[in-house]
Amino acid sequence: MKLEDRVCPNCGKTFEVNVDYCRAKTHCSLQCFNATKKKSIKKICVCGKEFETRPSEDAKFCSRKCYDGNRMKGIKRNVKPRIPYKVPYQRKNGSWWIRDDDGIKRYYRYVAEKKIGRKLVNGELVHHLDEDVNNNVPENLEVLSGLGEHNKYHNRRNK
Repeated sequence: MKLEDRVCPNCGKTFEVNVDYCRAKTHCSLQCFNATKKKSIKKICVCGKEFETRPSEDAKFCSRKCYDGNRMKGIKRNVKPRIPYKVPYQRKNGSWWIRDDDGIKRYYRYVAEKKIGRKLVNGELVHHLDEDVNNNVPENLEVLSGLGEHNKYHNRRNK
């Protein structure tokens, strides 16, 4: 049996420890051990209130109510990530879309609206002059009043 003298960090009393039996004992008694664990530090909550916590804890809130009220501020839960605003993006099928003030629409309709300076009304079609649906430059787009005018355009061209 090997005995070692140690000093209690809480009360300063010297005590003997059987090193063969217990190497981790650092305090003279359970009361001294618990007293050092209960030492607390003062912190300031996000709400401005002062509160006490243990040094080992990374507490930021003074109460559960304060935690629930502040932890998710400005964060919406269960919401899909939004499509970037006024930035064209390509879908899996290869078509280009854009999100603007009116919602999500095909990119060529957005470009045509900017070209004519107004929103397209229901029934108006956007025709690609070179018939390349990926060529969305304003010079290649023409706004037609409806499907009838679009069909007339192609019938004249095919004759």
